[in-house]
Amino acid sequence: NCRYAMEIIADPTSNETCIASGINRTGGTETVWYLTEDAAKAKRFLYLIDSNFGELIEKRPLDPSLHISNATCVAACGGSAAYIYAVDGGRLYGYGWENGTEVEISLPGISGNITFVTNQWLCDLYGGTYDFDNLIVAEQKGDTYSIFFYDSLVGGVPTDAPYMKAQGKGKIVSVRRTTPSAIGYFN
Repeated sequence: NCRYAMEIIADPTSNETCIASGINRTGGTETVWYLTEDAAKAKRFLYLIDSNFGELIEKRPLDPSLHISNATCVAACGGSAAYIYAVDGGRLYGYGWENGTEVEISLPGISGNITFVTNQWLCDLYGGTYDFDNLIVAEQKGDTYSIFFYDSLVGGVPTDAPYMKAQGKGKIVSVRRTTPSAIGYFN
C-alpha cells in the first residue's frame, strides 16, 4: 500500500533467490508474500509480511513434498482466498498459508496441462463499476497456447466455465488485464 519501504534481512548469507511474490487482501488483512529458493534449488521458503505494519510475520521453510515447492509457475490469489496458486505437473493447486495445506483446483473447460497462472483483479474505490477478479490460466501444446479467463471466483476457485478463451502462437509468459475505462478522475 506504499506506506512502508523496508529491507528484509532474513537471509544474511544471500543464498536465496526470489522466484515469486504477491499480495493478498482477504478478511480485511493485507499480506505480502515472497517465495524464495536456496542456491542449490533444494529448498523453498515463504516469507509472510504484514503490510499494515511493514513487519516480517514469518519465514517458513516449505516441505519439499508440497506442490508449491516444485511449482513451475506461482501466482498470488488477490482477494477471494488466502491462497498462493501453484502449477505443478500440469495441474493447478492452491497453497493456503494460514494452515499450510494444499488443494487441487479443478478448472471447467481445461483438458490439457496447465503451464501458466495469474490472478488479475481491480477493486474500484469509486463504486465497483469496473471491478474484476480473474483467474487466468494457459495450456501449451507445441508452439500454440490456449488461454482461459475465469471470473465468479469463490474461495479462489472458479464456479463457472471460462467467460473468454483465446489461442495464439508462442508461449504465455505474462498477462496484464486492466479496465479499458476511466475510474473517477483517473484514466
